[in-house]
Amino acid sequence: MHSTAASDIYARNIINTGIDVGDLGLVRQDGGFDFLFNVFLKADDKINKWLEKGLPEGYEPLPKDNQQFYRNSNQFSPGALASMQMHCNGASAGGEIKFELTRSEGALLMLPKGAERVDYQNHSAVRDYAFAMQGDGTSM
Repeated sequence: MHSTAASDIYARNIINTGIDVGDLGLVRQDGGFDFLFNVFLKADDKINKWLEKGLPEGYEPLPKDNQQFYRNSNQFSPGALASMQMHCNGASAGGEIKFELTRSEGALLMLPKGAERVDYQNHSAVRDYAFAMQGDGTSM
């Protein structure tokens, strides 16, 4: 398992940009994301070069095919609320927002600037690349 320190450094580096297309990592049982490296970036890129375990032996970045990117710049409009367990009951002029829980637990994400979504459509290239970097085709 990757160290929490590496994930903390990754989190500090992406605070302004968010998770990027090509970020490869492991999703933990608690839902956290342990970043390993970005498949599209060179070995000496600031995101890849600080990794304590380093990059896989023989690492070469996956060539980007810009035709394969799909961007939805308005995935969530400014001021959007994203939650599956809560519903907004309204907002008052004084800035108060009221929520209603539909389950005993939940999470709420408020997006004052909104959010965009970028997908890389060439899934087979990414899968083949991951197996090639692994070397033996077993799971990471």
